[in-house]
Amino acid sequence: MAQVGLYKKTGKYVDKNDNIEKSFTNFYVKCGDELIPIEIKFFAGESDGRDYRYSPRKAVMSAFAETLPEIEKSVMSKEEKSATTKTMPKNAVGNTKENSLPF
Repeated sequence: MAQVGLYKKTGKYVDKNDNIEKSFTNFYVKCGDELIPIEIKFFAGESDGRDYRYSPRKAVMSAFAETLPEIEKSVMSKEEKSATTKTMPKNAVGNTKENSLPF
């Protein structure tokens, strides 16, 4: 049975419009090996357009979410990838014009 977890990622960014540094919090649900991003929905009120429950919903999510662990830096460089990648010879099956697909 797959395990489900709630995670958050926080950080800072610079807004392109006003060049002010702002903070962000992204939420994710992890189901098994899949990480699914979720968004807290803003419901505009009919009378004034404000959502008075948005901040409490975000606070509850943030309180129950664990910090998302950093991804390991185990990505190979381009040189390492090219050294380990093998190319097929031109006369290999499926690599000739006679065997190629028409689309």
